[in-house]
Amino acid sequence: MSAMRIGMRYLAAAPELRGVLARLAAYVLGYSVVPALLAVLARARFHAGAAAFGLLLGSLGLGGVLGASLLPRLRARFGSDAVAVGCTLTVAAALAGLGVAPSLAFAYPTMVLLGFVSIGTISSFMIAAQAVLPAWVRGRGLAILSLVFQAGFAVGAILWGAVAVGAGITSTLIAAAGVVALGALLGLRIRLAAAEHLDVRASYVPEPYPPVTVSSDDGPVQLSVTYEIDDADLAAFTRAAARLRQARRRSGAMRWTLYTDVHNPARQVETFTVSSWAEHLRQAERETEGDRQLADHVAGFHRGSEPPWQEALISERATGRSSQQHPTAPADQ
Repeated sequence: MSAMRIGMRYLAAAPELRGVLARLAAYVLGYSVVPALLAVLARARFHAGAAAFGLLLGSLGLGGVLGASLLPRLRARFGSDAVAVGCTLTVAAALAGLGVAPSLAFAYPTMVLLGFVSIGTISSFMIAAQAVLPAWVRGRGLAILSLVFQAGFAVGAILWGAVAVGAGITSTLIAAAGVVALGALLGLRIRLAAAEHLDVRASYVPEPYPPVTVSSDDGPVQLSVTYEIDDADLAAFTRAAARLRQARRRSGAMRWTLYTDVHNPARQVETFTVSSWAEHLRQAERETEGDRQLADHVAGFHRGSEPPWQEALISERATGRSSQQHPTAPADQ
């Protein structure tokens, strides 16, 4: 349960991943009309049997194989965003074409085209999702992506089945094409390149050895970093600290707050809380190069003679132990 909570917390603090999931959900909701109603299309529109239905599925698979071999070159030449938007719009056109297809002779090549561009759209989303996920949370992030993918097909099957009962197969396919086309508009606002350009390589900074005895399950732990910021830099510092908040949350922080000293406004104190000492140690392992660069950028606003002061405070109530059981830290620590 703790690992699942951390995965969901990462999702909440990763707008690039949420953007990929939003585009995937919009696409799958519309595309789900194909597995939901293809058999109905073959029987009701073309008065065909199982053999024709199998050939329609085979045509879709043939297009997918062709797409898997050719799309990497298209992506390298035009970029993921252009390929994803172009393929999504072509999927919409292919669904509308199926809706008005007069015969199987028209439907077969349409299914080949649909398979070609659908693999291009899905692979673009998958690549972007993996690019935004660091190694420590990649499995959980891809599990969330799979959940969105499967839930989209399940919800879409119910939706398009209900629409087809009332409006007919042609109107349903055209409506699904409209949903896919509207999803393509998200590409104008949510760019896949923003995810692919993140630096998620691990940047491990070991935790200094604490002067007291700490067990891995002791906690919660409150971390604080104190900065001295010039008035002229305060606005820029605050904006940068807001981005750092997302990085702290992605790596496991439960709460994050930036405080201003009322007696000395130049003194800014960043605090965040993690559930245990072990979780605090994992934060160092989870930090990416991008997160480290962001932390260094925030620390660059510090104008004190010494580096920003960092503290780690652990709750005694969580362990039930008296403070006398811990060695006393030297005064200079």
